[in-house]
Amino acid sequence: MLDEPVSALDVSVQAQVLNLLDRLKRDFGLTYVFISHDLSVVESVCDRVAVMYFGRIVELGSARGIFARPRHPYTALLMHSAPAPGRRGIQAEAEPAELPDPLSPPPGCAFASRCPRADGRCTTERPPLEAGDACHAAACWHPLA
Repeated sequence: MLDEPVSALDVSVQAQVLNLLDRLKRDFGLTYVFISHDLSVVESVCDRVAVMYFGRIVELGSARGIFARPRHPYTALLMHSAPAPGRRGIQAEAEPAELPDPLSPPPGCAFASRCPRADGRCTTERPPLEAGDACHAAACWHPLA
């Protein structure tokens, strides 16, 4: 497991470490669990991605599929909030984020209080992780198209 393996490194050293990991993966048939908050690194090195919110997987699929068409509103928020080459500005939530109490988690979707698509069901029932297609699943009652 690699937990934030390149987060404290400068960009040139990050590239060297990521190239080494890629070479080891290829030469020895390795699989890594790669944990990172840096979406550009995740997009460049991962084949499959699990997006987590409040300790639960909210989206699971191929990196290509998730980055091309996120299905969970939290994943879309992450993608629009991260700086990316060629994109002007960073989109943030209109209101300050209200995070759930970890000692008393909400009964429904933990993201419901921040989600523009949420309704009553979202606050009372936890959505299961369901596939929208064979390779891309989201835990959302109202996934993005």
